[in-house]
Amino acid sequence: MLNIRIRKTNNGKKWRGSVLYTDMTGKRREKSVGKSFAKKKDAKNAANQLLSELYSNTANDSNSTYVDFYQEYYLNFIKPNARSHSSAEQYSIYGKHLKIYFGDMKLKDITAADYQRFLNKFGNRYSKEYARKLKAYTSKPVKFAVSQGMLRRDFTFNAKTVFNPNANQHTNYLNGAEIKQLATYIEGRLDPDNPSLYLILLAIYTGMRKAELQALTWEDVDEQASTITINKSWDEHKKTFKPTKTESSNRIVPVPRDVLDLLCRLKDSHNHLIFMDPLGRVLTGATINKYVRDIIARCGLDEGREHFTLHSLRHTHVAYLLGKGVDIHVISKRLGHSSVRTTEEKYAYLIDEFKAKQTDQIVQKLDNLND
Repeated sequence: MLNIRIRKTNNGKKWRGSVLYTDMTGKRREKSVGKSFAKKKDAKNAANQLLSELYSNTANDSNSTYVDFYQEYYLNFIKPNARSHSSAEQYSIYGKHLKIYFGDMKLKDITAADYQRFLNKFGNRYSKEYARKLKAYTSKPVKFAVSQGMLRRDFTFNAKTVFNPNANQHTNYLNGAEIKQLATYIEGRLDPDNPSLYLILLAIYTGMRKAELQALTWEDVDEQASTITINKSWDEHKKTFKPTKTESSNRIVPVPRDVLDLLCRLKDSHNHLIFMDPLGRVLTGATINKYVRDIIARCGLDEGREHFTLHSLRHTHVAYLLGKGVDIHVISKRLGHSSVRTTEEKYAYLIDEFKAKQTDQIVQKLDNLND
């Protein structure tokens, strides 16, 4: 809700008015009148005027369509603080679903039943992860509207996520023998003039994200400790460094000594960043993924993996570590996830497959009791 605040300026000679409000994260924010006054009552009148204007805007917003309000919410609250270009892409994708289903329907006229039918219609087509994001992205603006008094109730509250269990909800990954085959193939063809091969090899052994790999500099490599420090990522659109995906993504990743020795062959390029092409440009995602698909095809591993990308190697890394019995907590830290729960949610299908294999092994061992 909106409230006013009146206080003295720093020199204590004048008064300043402002309006307090709560943003979509629940944090208290403040909008100033913009000037100070000699008398307290004048500052209060100015603050009340600003309050009336904001309430007027709120009334107008409440008459907005769901689609328009969703877009405005993104432009005002998400885009200015977005850590990556992908946020815009995500909001655009889910916004199209809203437009198809709700059209010009006003935000204030939508009911809980309307919203649930929306989730049912689109969720039934997609995987659990996609359906979960659909609900998360489309409900945030509604919750914000309620927090600001624009809506009397949250029609997304208690809505159920609906998904298609038969949808292809996980990325293709390689098994132990296949990843060994791929790594051996790459190691036998490493050439400092082709840094893409080195990047892909490092992705296999670390599970790092694309933007983290792109942002690596030689200062991040500790040859003595055989580790790589991840403290930034690369904004491919702005061509500059940006913060890591989350605070927990800042981490130190141990790397096999022989892999690090291979990587250091690129030092002769004299580039500050590790993975740059011969023209001094950071390798793009499109270039990297093209190499990934080309290499798995050359290894004969492309059947049924039409959408295999660099990110698939992150899934492969997790699958390999799970198969070797590495604890999920250790894997979570290595990936830079904020919690083990995040790891369990993103790689639930891998964990389920690993548990199923363990169950089979237990049954086989118990059968030996009858021998």
